[in-house]
Amino acid sequence: MKNYLLIFTIFSFFIGFSQTNSEFDYEKYSNPNPENELSLYFKNEIKKKLLRNARFQTKKNNITLSFFINNERKPYNISVSSFGSSDFNKAVISAFKEFPLDKFKSDSLDTRNKYSLQIVSKKGSKNIFNCSTKLVVETPPVCEQCEDLKFYPDIKSCLNLEVRKLFYEKADFRILDNSTEEETDLYIQFSVTKSGELKMTKKTRVPFEFLSEADKIISSFPKVKTVSYKADKKIEPLHSFTITFKKGKTPKLINKEVKYDSLFKRSSTNELALYFIDKLKNIDINIASLSSIKNQVNLYFELDKKNKVINVNTTSRSDFLDKKIIEIFNEYPVEKLNFKSKEPLKRYFLQILKYKDDKVFVETNSLIGSEKIPLFPGCENSVNYEGAKKCFSRGVQMHFAKKFDIDLPKKIGLSKGRKRVFIAFKINTKGKIVNILVKAPHPRIKEEVIKVMKEMPKIEPGTQGGEPVNIKYSIPFTLIVE
Repeated sequence: MKNYLLIFTIFSFFIGFSQTNSEFDYEKYSNPNPENELSLYFKNEIKKKLLRNARFQTKKNNITLSFFINNERKPYNISVSSFGSSDFNKAVISAFKEFPLDKFKSDSLDTRNKYSLQIVSKKGSKNIFNCSTKLVVETPPVCEQCEDLKFYPDIKSCLNLEVRKLFYEKADFRILDNSTEEETDLYIQFSVTKSGELKMTKKTRVPFEFLSEADKIISSFPKVKTVSYKADKKIEPLHSFTITFKKGKTPKLINKEVKYDSLFKRSSTNELALYFIDKLKNIDINIASLSSIKNQVNLYFELDKKNKVINVNTTSRSDFLDKKIIEIFNEYPVEKLNFKSKEPLKRYFLQILKYKDDKVFVETNSLIGSEKIPLFPGCENSVNYEGAKKCFSRGVQMHFAKKFDIDLPKKIGLSKGRKRVFIAFKINTKGKIVNILVKAPHPRIKEEVIKVMKEMPKIEPGTQGGEPVNIKYSIPFTLIVE
């Protein structure tokens, strides 16, 4: 028997999320049809090879697409649920942006809703485009503090923020002072019930002695004013967040905006801001779709070895505004930018637009900030930021290839086929891998993965604004047993 370890690496910060905790029946509620207009459109636009290679998530019998609506009535934050199929996902997202949403004959597209649809299902052993004819509409649970928000992701984030605030204000963190760990990530997951109460779930990961305290805080949160619906049926969405506890210190909610304003001296009167004010029209600024929660549009870029700006992107919810900001920035002389520090393998960032007091206006950094991902040993000479990420991935792959017991699946009698493993971990400010969490098809596989992760070499820590920071990653990989 041969055993192959294939790793598909996804780097991502963990943030609070919202999802339903039960499988949704797209066949019943969205009328999928392989001959409808969207299915035929995707068949024409997406290469057959990409469709063949699209993978389904564990225990899923379809691939779905979800999105939100901005002030231009255009989709943003489009995501596709296929597993480890980045080329397929990118092609689908690009094609969907060009598909007229009015083809769905929706009564209205609301910025406060989330929309989803099925795009792929199985026909025998083949993947086929079998798209929903009707959009599935999901509304978020809304608490009193978040009623004035107009965008689904902001309403979701607002509820998470309010619950986090309650923990910082009310939780007795002294309970954890006798913990054996110097630093602990308290992962809190809760559902919003159909009656509007908040309920802690079994997936919450905190020290045993803190469980009761966490449950008490969650239960004390006032009932939400509006519960969540999907396809007009009440659902119980899941939310989560993480609080880092350091032994002997009481966690505090840090206002990063105040810190970054101080570090990077954001202003509407510096030379870069005046340049953007001259180039951006009010009509451009007004489509930014910002709020008190998402209160800025940031721009990210890299420098190549010749000091030329490359790989520019923004956090805009508007494709039109994104392209316009990038076009304007690319015309600005790089030598006029005031860098806090310039080093290889850094990604630089600055604010372009700010939302405050119900207004959106230009406000840019006077001092350009930077961030650097953790570097795997041997990746110091990578060509650029993206190259360093790929090098990190290769480093992890090679480490697993050397250290993982490839005979283990045979020893434990694991059945043939693809076995998916998910790893979550943190690289702390000292370059150590900590807080390893693994989801695997067998306890022995889980133990082996944790052992291999603990044997990883020391990594150069990531930085933000020149300071070492903790960075959390998730890595899914597929174990193919033959």
